[in-house]
Amino acid sequence: LLQGGTNWVILLVPPVLVVCLVTALFALYVRALLPEYLANTRHILFVIFLVHIFLLAAKFLVSQRVLLPFLFPGAALGLLIAVALQPQLALFTSVLFSILLSLIADGRLDVLLFHLAGSMLAILAVGRAERVNAYFWAGMALAAGNTGLLLSLHITDPVLDWPGLFQLLGAGLANGLITGSLTLLGLFLLSYVFDITTTLQLVELSRPDHPLLLQLLRAAPGSYQHSLQVSNLAEHAAQQIGANALLVRVGAMFHDIGKSVRPEYFIENQIETVNPHDSLDPYTSARIIIDHVRAGEELAHKYRLPQVIRAAITEHHGSVTTQIQYQRALQEGANGGTAVAIDDFSYPGPKPQSRETALLLLADGCEAKSRAELPATAEAIDKLVGSIISARIQQRQLIESHLTLADLEAVRLSFVNTLKGTFHSRLKYPEWQAPPDGSAEPDTALSAAPSS
Repeated sequence: LLQGGTNWVILLVPPVLVVCLVTALFALYVRALLPEYLANTRHILFVIFLVHIFLLAAKFLVSQRVLLPFLFPGAALGLLIAVALQPQLALFTSVLFSILLSLIADGRLDVLLFHLAGSMLAILAVGRAERVNAYFWAGMALAAGNTGLLLSLHITDPVLDWPGLFQLLGAGLANGLITGSLTLLGLFLLSYVFDITTTLQLVELSRPDHPLLLQLLRAAPGSYQHSLQVSNLAEHAAQQIGANALLVRVGAMFHDIGKSVRPEYFIENQIETVNPHDSLDPYTSARIIIDHVRAGEELAHKYRLPQVIRAAITEHHGSVTTQIQYQRALQEGANGGTAVAIDDFSYPGPKPQSRETALLLLADGCEAKSRAELPATAEAIDKLVGSIISARIQQRQLIESHLTLADLEAVRLSFVNTLKGTFHSRLKYPEWQAPPDGSAEPDTALSAAPSS
């Protein structure tokens, strides 16, 4: 019995130590380089779930096999994490998984190199994966890379004959096709389970025929145009600081969908000179304006928008104050001798929790103020953008967004350049006048005539 117990200890201790070491390395990596993932339980669970599923599958398919280790789609783990979360995390996870996989395959060096190189190649090849064919091309690149690597490793192997070599090469080719297909299927299934938004989903949401975007366009056309401008501002800034530009663009398109419920209470939708807020007390006016966030969140739940888009709706105002209504209330309170609670005029928040929603907060403020002030010079635009960013810093709206001072400077320059293109000067065309001799061309006269 003692001898049997000793055998169990000898068998269990090495793999347990390896798993503990790999887990510790993964935790240190995330803590040091990707601390934002520590607060996101869903993302961590997603990675842990995938690693365990792939390890379990490898235990049955790879251990003590000759050909199956090269047919096993280990690179799909890296692809799933790269597309669903980010490439850096996928690369590091793939390195650790390849080490574990080689141990399952009895420590074979060729299995380690095959899966390590294949995972890296597939992650780099898939890119942003904005189209379905990106997975096909990633699979083809992986198949080609697998074939080349296996050929270089085993072409001089004296034990392997030509039929065996062709079987290995066939397994490498099939591995690429299986990996691409499995990644696409896995993303389709797991993205709903873990509420992870993929690039393909964002591309689909960005279509202008989405029911919510059509509702915003028809009910609140001014807010729709405002969303387009915010999208342009924020997307370009996101590219400058390495944030998720596609997520920012889609989030900007949906951030004000709540205004489609009561569009007439927002200045960009008021065609007539009458402003309904003029007949309201400041408390009611503020509640109506602030309520567009709650209305937008309800619409997002109704249409099952993903969490990252709902965050753009709820965080794009942070906890800032509706200044016009607040100042009116202060003035009326001073005249009437009543105290004014600032919470009655503040958005409920939360403050931006990511760089992407922080960009929406800043872009939303800059676009709205630029439309109100119509800056005519580059200096005026620079001053306007700087005032919005400084105000949001002083209001402590960016403290949870992970934006650095270097990021904010890059954002400022990006906003200024984009707004310069929006408010560029144009020549004023003179009114058309008929020649004194009345010899105007018929088509010209017709085009210049006012429409009835």
